[in-house]
Amino acid sequence: VEQAKMMESYGVKGVILMDSAGASTPILVRDTITKLKQNLYCDIGFHAHNNLGLAVGNTMIAIECGANIVDATVRGFGAGSGNCQMECVVAALIKSQYNISVDLDKLIETSDEIVSKFSNISQGQEGNNIRNGMSGIFSAFKFHIINASKNFNVSIKDIYSELSKRKPVAGQEDIVIEVAEMLSRNKNRGL
Repeated sequence: VEQAKMMESYGVKGVILMDSAGASTPILVRDTITKLKQNLYCDIGFHAHNNLGLAVGNTMIAIECGANIVDATVRGFGAGSGNCQMECVVAALIKSQYNISVDLDKLIETSDEIVSKFSNISQGQEGNNIRNGMSGIFSAFKFHIINASKNFNVSIKDIYSELSKRKPVAGQEDIVIEVAEMLSRNKNRGL
């Protein structure tokens, strides 16, 4: 806080807590961002790396504690184990009912269709894992959904959307085929 107050006195517009080692715990982020927010007038930010798998969670905590600048990258692309994954933090913000103007589907499509093709580094969650979390669909359904999408020539996104309305549980994998078949019929009828 002392160093940040000095920077603020020099005229900075914001102070960003950098966790470039990815070593911060949720408690440390909560305590630090809260103290900065209570003692500064300038903007507060947070930059997370994912070394402990906490980048998204820590970023969410930073936001909850008043950080209004956060860093995130598509597919978590960044040095070492990567940065806070933008698709995941946007999904978490939407599920937490924050009003944000980011099209999550386009962000996921960008990640899956573009970023994944130019990088052989495995960082972040691919789009269907995020769709599972957003729709509350059992993770093991993912491969059934991918196959049904191909077999019935329907959108993966549309299958997830319909399944989220039906709320299937493990053991109801056959519902994926039923939904894909229905979507295909509707598509062929122009509905």
